[in-house]
Amino acid sequence: MNRNLTQQEVEASLTSGKTIEVFLGRISDDSEIISWLDLQKTKDNLVEVTCYEVYDEGNLEWLDLYAFSFVDPDMEFESNQFETVEEAIRFIKGKYRLTEPKFLTRGAIQTEYENLLIAEGRN
Repeated sequence: MNRNLTQQEVEASLTSGKTIEVFLGRISDDSEIISWLDLQKTKDNLVEVTCYEVYDEGNLEWLDLYAFSFVDPDMEFESNQFETVEEAIRFIKGKYRLTEPKFLTRGAIQTEYENLLIAEGRN
C-alpha cells in the first residue's frame, strides 16, 4: 500500500526537485484510458501540474503506465502553472472533483493502477 504524502511533504519534495503524482484512474468517457497528474517545480519556481492520458494496455504482469501508448501523442499534455502548492491543490480538487487528492512519490501510481485492476477483477 502506498503512503499518501502530506501537503508539507509535497512542498518539501517539489522544492528538492522531485516529481509528485496523483493517480486519477478512469476519468475519461473512454473506459480504456488511464489518467494521472504529475507536479513539478519549474525553473521559475512555479508548481506545474500536468495531466497524462494513456491507453490501458496493461495487466497484473505489466503495470508500467509510463510505457503505455499516449492517447494523442501529437498533442501537448494539459499543463497548468501555479505560484504555490496551495493554488495547485485547489485547482486539482476543483478540476478533477477530488475531495482530498492522494499525492504519491513518482512511480507509486503503478501500485494504484495494480489496485484498480484487482478491484475490477482484471488480470
